[in-house]
Amino acid sequence: MIEKISPGSVVIEGKTYTSDVLILPSSLMEANEGNLKPIDRIICPWQRKEELLVTLSDLNDLIPLWPEALIIGSGFSEEMKVAPEVRVVLSGKSIHVMVFPTEQACEAYSEMAQGSRIAFALHLK
Repeated sequence: MIEKISPGSVVIEGKTYTSDVLILPSSLMEANEGNLKPIDRIICPWQRKEELLVTLSDLNDLIPLWPEALIIGSGFSEEMKVAPEVRVVLSGKSIHVMVFPTEQACEAYSEMAQGSRIAFALHLK
């Protein structure tokens, strides 16, 4: 899934992204005129109200999809923070929130994403 990571760049499934990324769980499908198709799982650029703070409103695309967990990559220098209400509200919905420096977050996501409904938010700076 994540093939290469460096400050300001990530390669996911052969495509290079140079902005922050939100990856929705891979098992999601949507109906389109009676046919099911995969939902576009990668949101890039993933923009937040405040560049270095993740709030509930920044996760509007994610919360209704009920992933098992959300892994957050806080950046190479760990500058991005998570608002306390994110952990409280997601925990109340049985969504486990894990925050790691970006490189460790990529490793955790690669290990956990196979066969699980895991979401991933990644700050690239």
